[in-house]
Amino acid sequence: MDAELVKFLDWFEAANLSSNTSIILMSDHGQRHGPLRNSMQGKLEESLPLMSIALSRQLMSRKKDAAEMLRTNANRLTTPVDIHRTLLNLSGLRDSTTLAAGGASLTSYSLIDEAVPETRSCSDAGIPTHWCSCLRLKKIQEPSSNELAVRAARFAVNQMNSATKPFRHLCHELQLGNVTEADVSLASEDLARRERHVSWRYVAYNAENSALLAAGYLTLRLVTEPNGGLFEASVQFGLQRSRFGSPLLLLSSTSEASRINRYGSQAHCVTEVAPHLRKFCLCRTGVSDSPS
Repeated sequence: MDAELVKFLDWFEAANLSSNTSIILMSDHGQRHGPLRNSMQGKLEESLPLMSIALSRQLMSRKKDAAEMLRTNANRLTTPVDIHRTLLNLSGLRDSTTLAAGGASLTSYSLIDEAVPETRSCSDAGIPTHWCSCLRLKKIQEPSSNELAVRAARFAVNQMNSATKPFRHLCHELQLGNVTEADVSLASEDLARRERHVSWRYVAYNAENSALLAAGYLTLRLVTEPNGGLFEASVQFGLQRSRFGSPLLLLSSTSEASRINRYGSQAHCVTEVAPHLRKFCLCRTGVSDSPS
């Protein structure tokens, strides 16, 4: 693939197409399996795929600030809605500052004309928590014995089983094998001040002032059985007072989990009928290889 890409770029430059043609190279995701994916670098690459833009000389001559604006936005939080708006701008089509995505109206920016705000958050940009690379996280020590981490991991596995339930005649039900890693989001100072009274047993804490939190996000790495699946999942947690005054732990899924080891032919039985469930499904018959 690299050799083909180099060959194409050499041809592009030799044909002098860069004089009047801008080029965008992008990937839909980084490496999703293997040793690299098990590192923090691998996690970031899955959420932050390659995006490179080279503007034509003609465009840079016409828009004097385009290249500098692009360099500024290279260090800002950008999403596909911004790429869409930039493409509309490059093509000369009429564009809008808002785009509908996932049922929400999101502000978009042309990366060659507008500076994306430095303060833009994942919430502002419509990025689900599971894919957000801006969270400040604290690692939970010994997650397999941490009550919050284990309960959240069981919840995540239950969500996987709910997804495959309509195909239970094909797919095994999964069980939680182990919680290997857990990171908790650090709350804002404001939330920490409001929730100091919350029972420590159910919550995480702010590392800077040791204040108790009543809400946050957990990023988990867990193993499921009997398929040997290795997953990363994000779970939101919160507390609600029951009518008897005791705190209730509330869990909700922020998005679908990522499988970070290969499922091979484990899911052959749903390849045609439900391909989106392949990472969760261990077929009841005919499995010929194991995950790696």
